[in-house]
Amino acid sequence: MQALLAALLTLIFSIGLTPGVSRAAVDLRLNLRPGASYRVRSENYNRMVQSMAGIEMEMSQKIVIYYTFTVEKTEPKERYILSVRHEAVSLELDGLKGELRWDSNVDSKPEHPLARGLAALVGESYTVSLDSRGKVLDVDGLERLAEKMSRQVDLPEGDNREMVVGGLREMAGEEVQRQMLGQMFGVYPTGPVDIGQSWSVVDSGGTVPLRRRASLTLRELDNKEAVIGLVAVMNTGDGGMRRDLGPLQVEMDLAGTQTGTFRLDLKSGWITHRELNIDVSGNYSLIDGPEFFSGKEMPVRMESRITWEPY
Repeated sequence: MQALLAALLTLIFSIGLTPGVSRAAVDLRLNLRPGASYRVRSENYNRMVQSMAGIEMEMSQKIVIYYTFTVEKTEPKERYILSVRHEAVSLELDGLKGELRWDSNVDSKPEHPLARGLAALVGESYTVSLDSRGKVLDVDGLERLAEKMSRQVDLPEGDNREMVVGGLREMAGEEVQRQMLGQMFGVYPTGPVDIGQSWSVVDSGGTVPLRRRASLTLRELDNKEAVIGLVAVMNTGDGGMRRDLGPLQVEMDLAGTQTGTFRLDLKSGWITHRELNIDVSGNYSLIDGPEFFSGKEMPVRMESRITWEPY
């Protein structure tokens, strides 16, 4: 009996002292099936506080778009063709000229020029081609969308119309959308990773194309999903950046940070949840504008909150 007890104790201690077997590295990638459909609610909130001639001005904007992503087909070398349909859009603006609240589910014919442009998206689609690592290979149909949005801007010819139409064309243009989609899907590592392992992404994107250096880390993993964390620094680069805002030319010098969390379905690789926080500050100045403001640096702070979730 004593020999048996000793053997059992030895077995128990050996089990307790044996290092646990670590989970095998996981290969996070898109693995989409033709016909699969994903409904996504994307919310983008932006707030800007700027100082001009000693006066502080605050503006905010929230755009919510309901999408349906449908996998039209898969091609060799893990290339996926998806249609992206805009099901509904809402817009909230708060600024010097008052407030605006518009939702395509309630009012399909808004009065505000920007809302009219966004209303043109409802029911429209474009296609995007991705590889298994989320790289944007091709985008088709955006020019038609940009043209349709521009036609809806019912403003007299002049600087205001030029600014609104230019902003809509840029927002729906291929360059901005490629960059936006690149950041949206650019979260996959190039190979298998373990919990705690990180990988890097360097890119730029958005209507203000800040350079971004991001580090993504696999934080959690279970049998169904992976949780990825993101920390990034963003800036306009050496020498700042010049932008045309309608008839005005602006030079910007901005820097900030981006943090976020993503959840990926392990079976399909689809992003089921996204939350990003962006905080940027700096200065801008008018290079070509009213003489009183031209050349003067004006402080600005911007923050963005972006979410992506199923609906």
